[in-house]
Formats: sequence, structure tokens, C-alpha cells
Amino acid sequence: MNKQSIEQFDIGIAPELYVAGHKDDGDIYTAARYVLVLEDSLGNRWRHPKHFNGCVPQEYDDEEGHGIWFEDTRVEAHAAAERLLARIRVAGQVDLDNWIESDPAYGSVAYQQYGEADQVAREKAAG
Repeated sequence: MNKQSIEQFDIGIAPELYVAGHKDDGDIYTAARYVLVLEDSLGNRWRHPKHFNGCVPQEYDDEEGHGIWFEDTRVEAHAAAERLLARIRVAGQVDLDNWIESDPAYGSVAYQQYGEADQVAREKAAG
């Protein structure tokens, strides 16, 4: 167990984009989802494994055929993220073993120490 007081972190909700599916024409549908992020004073970051998708794919069948549309649920998703954040704040601590280490904040001490090198290595590996 790696329990830490939340007092030593900035904790908040961050939006990110994800591929929610494909539209009827085959194009990718990109939507927002919300994640909780911890950041320490050096810029190291961790993400909570739970995320809250801002849309729900819905199938339809009508006189024009079968297809998919994407219901906007960003308000509900953000509210669910807020509830989780409130529970964590009430608990007053987090177990970092249950969080996912993420890239450090751009320009932070952590980014300068290792984050920039990690980013360059990933870019080289990707080709």
C-alpha cells in the first residue's frame, strides 16, 4: 500500500479526447471524457483508473435504415467525476498503487528531469 495525504497534491478533473466509435459514414467520432488527476509539487502526475465518458453511442432503426448516433452526456459525466473527487477529498488520502502514473506536467521539474527524455524516446519508437 502506498497511501498518501491528498494535501501534498493538486487534485482535479481533466478533460481528454477519445474515440467513441464510428459514425454512419465510417468517420471516427471523437468525444470528451473526464479523468481525475493528481499532481505533486515536482509535476509528477497520476490518473485515476476510472474515467467518465462524455457520450453514449446509441443505435437507431428507422425508415432510413440502421445506424449509430452519439448522445452527449458530458454534463452527467462531469458530475460523476465531481462526485468521485468529493469522495476522495473526504477520505483525505489516496493509495498511489491504485492510480496510473502519467506523463509529468510540461515544463515542470519532473518534466525537465525525465519527462522530456521519455517523450523523445516514445516519438522515436513510434517512427
